[in-house]
Amino acid sequence: SSLLFATRPSVLPPPQVNLTRCAISAACLRLLLGRASLRSGQPSLISLILDENPFGDAAAAPLASWLTTSAAVEILSLRHTAVGGATAYELAKALGVNNSLRTLQLDGNPIDAQGADAIRAAKAQADARRGIAIEVRG
Repeated sequence: SSLLFATRPSVLPPPQVNLTRCAISAACLRLLLGRASLRSGQPSLISLILDENPFGDAAAAPLASWLTTSAAVEILSLRHTAVGGATAYELAKALGVNNSLRTLQLDGNPIDAQGADAIRAAKAQADARRGIAIEVRG
């Protein structure tokens, strides 16, 4: 006779979420990021693609808060999401704390010169602190 049993893999693949063109509002994004932060005992979200969702700067605070507390996120894509200078400034502050982000995509957004300068400065500081370059597009 043979003994048959199921085991859980010791390492689960890290979650990657692509929500391109899902008409996500800032309120919905707040809920989504809150749930992603509460996944204790499960792999953390490493890739979040939110391209072409029109949440704009209303998402600045929840995005920055999540990025500040996320210990695993490596890719955050916010292309064509109508985020502007306020979001860029908040993301720049979060880059000062986050040690995992490798790619931040901001293409196609109305980010003003001050917001772009804040991202560039935060990127340079994070690159020097970590010894690895963050790729910022946009």
